[in-house]
Amino acid sequence: MKSAAEALALLEGALRAMEVYHFPWPQELDSGIDLVGFARLTREDGDKRGAATAFVAGFQSKGTDKHFTDNQARSVQIAQHEEYWKNATLPVFVVRISNDGAAQLVEDALSSLHGLALIAPYEDRIKSIPTTVTIQSAATDIRLRMFAHALAPWISQRLRSRTLAHEDEFRGLNRQSAWSLLDYTAGRHSAFPVPGSWADIQQYFTLVDYLYEDWTFRNQLFQDLKDRVSVGLGDQGYGWDDEPDLVSAKSSAASLRTGAFRLLGGMIELLLRFESLLPTLTAEPIPGQQSLKALRARLSAYHLADTTENIHAYKKAEEAHERPKEALARKDVEDAVRVITCVWDGAATALGYTQNQLATAVSLYGGQFSASASNTFYELLHRTSDVQAALYGALRPWAAKAFYVRHWV
Repeated sequence: MKSAAEALALLEGALRAMEVYHFPWPQELDSGIDLVGFARLTREDGDKRGAATAFVAGFQSKGTDKHFTDNQARSVQIAQHEEYWKNATLPVFVVRISNDGAAQLVEDALSSLHGLALIAPYEDRIKSIPTTVTIQSAATDIRLRMFAHALAPWISQRLRSRTLAHEDEFRGLNRQSAWSLLDYTAGRHSAFPVPGSWADIQQYFTLVDYLYEDWTFRNQLFQDLKDRVSVGLGDQGYGWDDEPDLVSAKSSAASLRTGAFRLLGGMIELLLRFESLLPTLTAEPIPGQQSLKALRARLSAYHLADTTENIHAYKKAEEAHERPKEALARKDVEDAVRVITCVWDGAATALGYTQNQLATAVSLYGGQFSASASNTFYELLHRTSDVQAALYGALRPWAAKAFYVRHWV
């Protein structure tokens, strides 16, 4: 009991240091969780207030007073917890802790059990989960998984199929950057690169929105971009659509960390996929007294002042009440445009670039993206230097047929 209490205290301190705040879990349930933590949104540097979220995860600690001298000491026994860890409705991380404070090693329980999900129990199957990375080095990955689990389940599934310890030097994966992890997991070289529904795209942009709002994650993005630019083009080692050249790929791995630039370009393509996935938008809010009240208020304002602003406000209120599904589609698209605009503006400012210079850098460092509609965006951006206007211009041909867009200027 003493060893367990000491391990738990060390774990609590480590979680606080990575902006995850905890509360105890009833131990009489003995489900394989010692405590539950929620990730806090960090604000500006030095601002300790943060913001609470509902992005939660469970943590199971296993302490030892012995030194980590063999493999068994660096693993956590599964025992009776397998079914719970595989089916838990929140991410569960197991932590092996040396109570002398030397190391706290962690792994995502589901990542290790992933391959067992469809396999019937047998005598010699895996009985423990290896823990090989420190919780400090995995902090970014853990927080990203907590964000994704709450906001984008389809991304969470992909994130958690990879162990925290997994490296990929040939693809330039940077485990210390949420943007590199997100690109690696859900980007064009992932086994799940294409969203299957309108909701998948909407969830992706919601996730990016929260990641960018977090001061720590946002500055990881800016640093990724700066690091990539500082390296220059160099010797790429292999093309992104080819198998790696094993002789040169390892030596050029640092310069291949293009995830941030590829993500900037990938967001444009993802936005343009809304069109083909519109039939999968099945949610249809039910209009009621609130939407009717809003419509009448907007109509009254328009009668009092026949302004462009008031007519657009009235038309949007009319759409929300009479065609709520179209209104929902418009809102999701406009939210995605807002996220892209915000991220692109921040990236350009961080690099000291104009929007056209940033677009050129995305082309140089982000790899090749598919042609078609995305070319329209880049052509419009070259003419206007306005990301939002270019996005709206690229979307307008189909969006005008799907929902109200006359307020797009």
